[in-house]
Amino acid sequence: MRKIVMLMAAFALILSSCNEKVSGPEEQFAEVSFSVNEADFVTLKGAPGTPGDFPECSDAPLKFAVIGIVGEAEDKIVEIFFANNKYVTQPFKILMGQDETTDITINKFLVYDAHPDNGGVVVRAAPEFESDYWYFASPERRLDLVVTVEKFKKIEAAIDVLCFEDLFYENFGFTWFKLDLMTVKSLCFFGDICTGKLEQYIFDNSPYFGQAGNYDLAAIMQVSVYKKNLTDGETEFSLVRTYTNADWNTPGVGDCMQVYWGDYDEKDEDYKLVLEVLLPIGDELTYVEQQTWMFNDDAIGTTDPTYPQTNMFDADTDDGVVDFVIGNCSYDDPDYTFLPHQNIPQGDLTMIVRGGFDGYYVGLEFTGASSTGYDFLTNGTKLGGWCGDKFENIWLNTPYTVKAYSSLNIDPDLLSETHLDLLKIQKLNYLFNHIKDVIGDFDYSAPGTYGNVIKNAIWSITDGVGVSGDAQSLRDNATSLGSGYIPKPGEWAAIFFYDGQEANRVQIMFTVVDP
Repeated sequence: MRKIVMLMAAFALILSSCNEKVSGPEEQFAEVSFSVNEADFVTLKGAPGTPGDFPECSDAPLKFAVIGIVGEAEDKIVEIFFANNKYVTQPFKILMGQDETTDITINKFLVYDAHPDNGGVVVRAAPEFESDYWYFASPERRLDLVVTVEKFKKIEAAIDVLCFEDLFYENFGFTWFKLDLMTVKSLCFFGDICTGKLEQYIFDNSPYFGQAGNYDLAAIMQVSVYKKNLTDGETEFSLVRTYTNADWNTPGVGDCMQVYWGDYDEKDEDYKLVLEVLLPIGDELTYVEQQTWMFNDDAIGTTDPTYPQTNMFDADTDDGVVDFVIGNCSYDDPDYTFLPHQNIPQGDLTMIVRGGFDGYYVGLEFTGASSTGYDFLTNGTKLGGWCGDKFENIWLNTPYTVKAYSSLNIDPDLLSETHLDLLKIQKLNYLFNHIKDVIGDFDYSAPGTYGNVIKNAIWSITDGVGVSGDAQSLRDNATSLGSGYIPKPGEWAAIFFYDGQEANRVQIMFTVVDP
């Protein structure tokens, strides 16, 4: 009997040994959590010009994060809590394979005010790839974000979240993420163009085709947003996005054009806005820069004198709308009045001065322009012209290389290298638009015997030549009333022709055109 008991005990020991579990390879994880610096959760009410059809930033608490990872069937739902003066998510684990490192891709990051399964709603979100708001985020903090994960190490990665509805995001990083809160700010742009040359804007296939008016067009424009950054220790501005109204059903007409940029709540940033308007250059329409604003993200709506942008608003109206007019036909008081546009060649011209005709002091012929359709003919047709430079010389019937200079948007070289100045140019424009105040039967197309009177009045303004009679009256009127004068559409404006030589330069010639 004792042998049987001992035998059974031995068998039980063997059986127990056979049933013992053998340890397999230990599963290895990477631990992940998300961190957010303590932030002032501003709302869109603090963003001037933000349209009403965008949700406001909620003051609701940040309670849960829903995080999507490519290749994982289910999103991670983790709690957010406040610790060490910042918001962080509860850590969660990512199962690692045999490799020491692996890449994961974050394609969703949503912040809820309560658990999603218990009625929580999204109060912050990373924008979806190439959505309207995606451009506001930093390139290294956007969906879809690739993060390289290494076993047993934590890697911090930042992700930008906005105060809007669910959007996806691109990111690089693993383990724990810092949330940088961002507010979308905006301005709304609206502009008019005053011109007496509607045919240069309205033609078949032109974006302006379909607009109607005598002298006034709704401006087709683009506004480019740039953000300042440091690259290799040097400051530069990187393009964020360009907005345009050229693709509207009726381009330029209707509501003002919204321009947006993202403003990090906890960072001090500098921006640049560049306004360009579609204007004729020759027989083509080209975007021409009108204004550049440099401003700090906190300057809008303030009286901070450091940034020109603070002058974008009327003194009594901080309405988030930047309205402007090009030219001199507006009866309102826009935020900005830009000088009238003159459609003149940008490059060199060949000018030949001929003898005077029909009372004009000289005849001017121009060739060599790269296009047609300018405010004056460049096909060799003789134009009536005047001399704005009595004491310099020029040879008749001799070709000269010159450039055209506007009397409205004045090139500084014309003022620094010649005897002309801004006041003289304004007086000349006033003179030509008010000749009939003194000479009632003056004919602009053929000055006739009055040409000598006009010539003397010009030289009295440009060179101080003494005059009498009608020439003196014209000079005196221009002296009294010409300061600051800007021609309106339908009035005359001078175009000067100068060879660019400070020493031994030829006489400055000019003609007048309707801008």
